[in-house]
Amino acid sequence: MRHSRKLCSLANTLAFTLAFTLLGGLASSQESVLSSTSGSITPEGFEPLIDGNDLSGWTGAVDDYEVVEGAIVCKPGRGGVLFTKQQYADFVVRLEFQVPPGGNNGLAIRYPGTGRASYDGMCELQVLDDDAAKYKGLDSRQYHGSIYGIVAAKRGALKPVGQWNTQQVTVVGSRIKVELNGKVIVDADVAEVNTYLNDKPHPGKLLQQGHFGFAGHGDPVKFRNVCIKQLKAAVPKTEEDGLEFLKKHLTFLASFDQGFDADFSAADKRIHTAEDLERKKIAPGMQIADVKIAEGKGKFGDAIHFQKKTPQSLFYSGASIGYRTENWSGTASVWMKLDPNLDLQPGYCDPLLISDKQWDKACFFVDFDKDIPRDFRLGVFPDFDVWNPKNTPWDKIAVADRPMVVVKKPPFSKNSWTHVCFTWEGANQADGIPGRASLYLDGVLQGVNSQNFRYSWQPEKAVIMLGIYYIGLMDDLAAFDRALTAEQVKLLYELPQGLKSLGR
Repeated sequence: MRHSRKLCSLANTLAFTLAFTLLGGLASSQESVLSSTSGSITPEGFEPLIDGNDLSGWTGAVDDYEVVEGAIVCKPGRGGVLFTKQQYADFVVRLEFQVPPGGNNGLAIRYPGTGRASYDGMCELQVLDDDAAKYKGLDSRQYHGSIYGIVAAKRGALKPVGQWNTQQVTVVGSRIKVELNGKVIVDADVAEVNTYLNDKPHPGKLLQQGHFGFAGHGDPVKFRNVCIKQLKAAVPKTEEDGLEFLKKHLTFLASFDQGFDADFSAADKRIHTAEDLERKKIAPGMQIADVKIAEGKGKFGDAIHFQKKTPQSLFYSGASIGYRTENWSGTASVWMKLDPNLDLQPGYCDPLLISDKQWDKACFFVDFDKDIPRDFRLGVFPDFDVWNPKNTPWDKIAVADRPMVVVKKPPFSKNSWTHVCFTWEGANQADGIPGRASLYLDGVLQGVNSQNFRYSWQPEKAVIMLGIYYIGLMDDLAAFDRALTAEQVKLLYELPQGLKSLGR
């Protein structure tokens, strides 16, 4: 489930009223169309959002949904935000939905592509079995049709569990109108609302455009005959918009052009040296003799050069990662130059590891496997009792069951730089809803891991460790407090002068 500014000018109000006047008659005349089960007939001026039996027009949590008999269905026990590839500004969306007993989902309105639909997007419109006993004590702003946490919907129009309901949502500016089975249950301007559920602000509520989607919460809620009509087209995103997003959400950067300390950090910029991986004995600064700054040899300017394998380790404060106890997301990025099959000494090598503990407990890392030819892997290890509840020995866990993304024959070379980026989203969600982690090499998605991402951190102990048993060059180590989209990862990869050029 998911400031007070009166921004509506007279012109906007008149435009909104005109839109609803023109659409009002159409709503009633098309109700019989929406009650069909084939989904093959679309009201005039609307575009269908379900095309055939796949999710080709959708992105996001595509592995957590499926198309069954023409309906988009959230897989049991799965979730996340499934959203359209296209963005919309002002629009009308029509659909039918069927809620199972106790079912919970939501409509993501103007979703930015990352984060929570209910807070980081304009809003989430609740889709819920209102009569389920477990929801008896909810806040009025959490029942079906409500603008989650912002505006309560009128109750009584929802059909019994198992029956199909018809819903139309009109979004114009900051105003939302929701009609359920022919009855208006919400008609509100979110710009005029300044009180929220649990006093938790909604930073995305004034977004002017975004994606439409479904915010699943583990229940097989079904949606069919989904179609949309644009009233005002979204403004295409420019490259500058993408660069501004990267700049805004960059929380850590070590370019190694000014030495070992970070150029920028939301926490401590200093590099530290630990005696070993357990980090019980640490010292400020770079204290490893065989680690140097390689002037002019970086992807952008200088680089850090790990010349020999060493038991010592280097790290920065992990507070810059922006850990959150709810709906945590982020991105890590680094450039590397080495031939792992020739340059590395025997054993595992972890170029980058982020945790407050160690590799198998509440940790993200990328590593090279110990066997030649070496695989490159993203490790996504939530709390130990989550990913390994039976405490099974590592070598007894099937490779396919390990919480990792594995890349065979990765494109690393001694003669060229390789960009490594991984993202995570949906960590620490309520009710164990799965999160997602994605690995990219040179801007291309290599694989996705989805599981319950419960990460119980002590943020003050979190670290960004680099160069564990690594031999090679490394440059532009960075972190973001959002899970970058595939398009943003590609933009990051293609930056001609690196992240320093953003001027953060």
